[in-house]
Amino acid sequence: MDTRRLALLPALAFSVGFSSLDTVAAQATAQAADPGTVARNFITAFFAKDPAYRAMMTDSMKAAFSDAQAAATADQLVARCGSFSGLGKPIEEARSGNHIVSLRGTFDKYYADFRVTIGGSGKDAGKVAGFFVVRLENRAQWASPPYAKAGSWTDEPASVDAGGWPLPGTLSIPKGRGPFPAVVLVHGSGPNDRDETIGPNKVFADIAQGLASKGIAVLRYDKRTLVHATRLSMDVQDIDVRSETVDDAVAALALLSRDQRVDGRRIIIVGHSLGAMLGPMIAVASASGASALHPAALVLLAPNARPLEDVIVDQVRYLSMLQPGNDEQKSAGIAELVAAAARVKALGPAAEDSDPETSELPLAIPAAWWRSVAGYNPVTVARGLGLPLLVIHGSRDYQVMSSEATAWKSGLSGQKDTTTMLIPNLNHLMMKGSGPANPAEYDTPGHVDVTLIEAVASFVGKLK
Repeated sequence: MDTRRLALLPALAFSVGFSSLDTVAAQATAQAADPGTVARNFITAFFAKDPAYRAMMTDSMKAAFSDAQAAATADQLVARCGSFSGLGKPIEEARSGNHIVSLRGTFDKYYADFRVTIGGSGKDAGKVAGFFVVRLENRAQWASPPYAKAGSWTDEPASVDAGGWPLPGTLSIPKGRGPFPAVVLVHGSGPNDRDETIGPNKVFADIAQGLASKGIAVLRYDKRTLVHATRLSMDVQDIDVRSETVDDAVAALALLSRDQRVDGRRIIIVGHSLGAMLGPMIAVASASGASALHPAALVLLAPNARPLEDVIVDQVRYLSMLQPGNDEQKSAGIAELVAAAARVKALGPAAEDSDPETSELPLAIPAAWWRSVAGYNPVTVARGLGLPLLVIHGSRDYQVMSSEATAWKSGLSGQKDTTTMLIPNLNHLMMKGSGPANPAEYDTPGHVDVTLIEAVASFVGKLK
């Protein structure tokens, strides 16, 4: 999970600005006939904090995105990515009567892929109705982890498709004689790629190469919120955990079960962060679906035990202690988040006219998403599966703190074929560090710790 999101939740679409060397005059709004130009001018003005950017937005976007929010998000992105050096060529697509413009921005340390929605008719024609960060890509070169044994496996393309949502992926197959045990890697929050790229780090690429080197096949795939971001943005209010994560993971399990090189009796779910929390739900959905596939076991990396809204509050409290600033303002911000978490707990079982606005819920995630995890207790569901379980936390993880590890250990006490581990010095990416954990360390190149790779490989190797 990208630590900048502050939580386990999916960053379905969030607005940020970025830098430019020039300001844009107000006449940019006259370029409505060319969506690509409108998008470029909007982004440039937005980063430059030129008031022209507000005149380029629809009324609804103006209401949802204040000047203060715009300035803060622009500053945050530049602080992380470095100075801006230009925009790539816009790519335009017509969808649902609007124009969708995709552009890549280049910064000192990152590439940023942006998507801008331009209204196509009526009073919103030619105006910016949405501004999204699709992904950030660190420009530092990633190298294989030291425990990967080059030449011991092959990577081949794969496609996971849960009913019309095709997702490109990679299947790592060990060399030698199969059939091999196999795992499906399930991402954390946000529009992750198949490698779960976070800064210069690739959590899933590390795990895939480490396990494939030990004779375990690994399937990983790009997340739906990355591949189909534009399509999803049209119905963002309806997204829930099934459409965001669960359905695709079930399809991935089914894909592995049809591969003759894979031992169908030893297919394992390996989830990280949000994917770990949802691991038990995925197992239930897979067993009850059309394929009636029962995974052999679950490996859960940094799963939360308590409700997500409570975990988010703890994360923000922790981060506020690390950041300089006015204590009164920080306390007010935390109080606002606590109130938003309370609104989640008060949601009824079905959508109502009285539902809070999305902006009034934690991290501006829609009510439908929150309803889809209401009452879900991953520890209880995991215990009821009767499957072998391996649950791993890191002692330096500030996003899923050690209290969550304690709750998992207590909740699974006495459960057969269950192992819980709290590995010293590991952060949320399962990488070693020292001192107080903080978001900035995720921009330091590293690899998933070998202790975790060996623990997972040993666990899988004992399955019959």
